[in-house]
Amino acid sequence: PETLDDSVECFPCEEGKYRTEDSDECKSCDIGEYWSGDQCKSAKSGHAAILTTSYFVYPLAGDSLPSEFSTGCSGDCFCRNTDQCTDGWRMHSSYIDSGMSTNREVDMYLDLTLDLVNQGSITFTYEVTGPSSNGLEFYINDKQYSAPYHPSSSLKSEKTVSFNVDSGNTIFRWNYHQEPETSGSISLSSIIIEGVGSAVGESKCPAGTYSEGNGNSVCELCPAGTSNSEEGSTGCAICDENSYSPIDGSTECILCGDGTFANEDRTDCISDCIFTLQDTTYDLSGLQTTHGPFPLDDESGIWMNICEKRTSRSFCLDPYGESISTYMCEVDLRGNGIDIGNHLSVDLTKVDDDKDAVRLSYSVEGDDENNCSSTVTIVCSPDAPYTNPYLLDNPTDCNIHLRWDSTHGCPVCNEEIDYEIQDSECEDGVRTINTVRISNCDGPAILTSTTESCPTRYSVSIAVIIVVAVVILLLCVVIVAVVIYNRRLSNQYTALVRDSEGQYEMKDMDEDTTVAEDV
Repeated sequence: PETLDDSVECFPCEEGKYRTEDSDECKSCDIGEYWSGDQCKSAKSGHAAILTTSYFVYPLAGDSLPSEFSTGCSGDCFCRNTDQCTDGWRMHSSYIDSGMSTNREVDMYLDLTLDLVNQGSITFTYEVTGPSSNGLEFYINDKQYSAPYHPSSSLKSEKTVSFNVDSGNTIFRWNYHQEPETSGSISLSSIIIEGVGSAVGESKCPAGTYSEGNGNSVCELCPAGTSNSEEGSTGCAICDENSYSPIDGSTECILCGDGTFANEDRTDCISDCIFTLQDTTYDLSGLQTTHGPFPLDDESGIWMNICEKRTSRSFCLDPYGESISTYMCEVDLRGNGIDIGNHLSVDLTKVDDDKDAVRLSYSVEGDDENNCSSTVTIVCSPDAPYTNPYLLDNPTDCNIHLRWDSTHGCPVCNEEIDYEIQDSECEDGVRTINTVRISNCDGPAILTSTTESCPTRYSVSIAVIIVVAVVILLLCVVIVAVVIYNRRLSNQYTALVRDSEGQYEMKDMDEDTTVAEDV
């Protein structure tokens, strides 16, 4: 009898998987390996066997969503006529859409749950129909990401976006929001997730990433402070002394602006707010605080920190609610911010009557679509230390210019050149000696102030008084001595006279006695 061929042709394996002769199960190569067509091969250094899972890239059979997906609706979701509404996203062969909810306020959500082996990314293409009030809200693990809500003002638009994703269990959510009395939908296609699935080949690591050794399944991002510009790199180079890279995955380092210098980690450029320009020093640290808002219109304003980046938890927040570290930020009434100046350069410019002024120029680095350019000019005004900056011309969102008249815009004073000693007139025996500023410079008007004694028209110095007193005392002593001496001489004279008179009396008596005897 004729032998029947009972073999059955198996369905083909997904790209990146293979089937052995002794099994009908599709298998994946080990992590770090890829299927070359006849065997699993290990990825070379500078390359990676990147794990990839994709949906709606190629037509899919059936009308049911893959098991990793779930969908639902919130809002006015009750539907009597299925021809006019649905309660979730709908499956098509090569795309999926948010269904139909005519003239009702709804939120149609689609969830995809995956466990990523490595840090990876998600890329997808979507198209929005209907008015601009309706659009997409995209979340990763309940954190909203900045996919354009309605990519353009036209009734129909298409957009492809990509976001980095951490490893581990991850829930991606696409939510279509529709306002009442409107209609529209979103179609979603070409969902590609890297970090999970099978390696479909060996990929050369793109610039800004690297892999060391063989058998890697992911290209690591160059950490902030480093970069590489070559594909297939096995490492990253630390930024040069006066350059920096602020984010992971940088393809090049950014040169610091004039007047600033790279920090130790090469992740940013900083300054101490003291700048030496054309051999002259300017100290702007006295102006370093948060200033604003300077209104642009009824709904937004500018906040500014002139020479040191600062953050706030209440305003200047990115779409994810994280604070933006910058010099200049445009903020709306809800505190949402747009970075309009994260890079600083300082130089001198001429203002008024050809007078030097310090100009701080701000630009945005790391965002190719942001061409904002703003300036703050600090003008020397020695007697105006507490003024505020003010807007010039007609400011726009990305073209802000301010002027600030301040004593801090003057050169720092030099004690030997910019000061002189001045003495006051003598008053009440005291004179003030001041070291006084004589130039338009940034420093105290009076550097030092001392006092000293001085003679007046009607006063005699203590030394003179002492000399006079000593002389008078000496005169008194001399007079007393003369009086005593005269008295002594008088006494001696009196005694001498007395003695002399006694002798004359004795002589007369002797003569009388002699005459008597003779008789």
